[in-house]
Amino acid sequence: MPPRKPRPSADRARLKVLAAADDAAFLAFALDLLASDQRLDREAAIEALVERPLAGARDALRALYFDLDADGLKRDQGAVQRGAIIQILRAIGDVRDAE
Repeated sequence: MPPRKPRPSADRARLKVLAAADDAAFLAFALDLLASDQRLDREAAIEALVERPLAGARDALRALYFDLDADGLKRDQGAVQRGAIIQILRAIGDVRDAE
């Protein structure tokens, strides 16, 4: 039997520990979760990046934003994820994100 995927609360806890200890490991795990098809995984990564925005996540965040935006309210009801992504991109402060 393949190993079970950690539950989203475990992902949140791991992100919190990594954010405090190791930026590279935190970024790698956050990017892995952002690429997930699971909404809760993506939300865990977005929440962690709101607290600890890293420029290395910029491209993945922009891609996720445009992917969510293409479906309108279907994949991001209330635009919660897209709003948090904008907050992270503003904190990163890359002038290419001024749009």
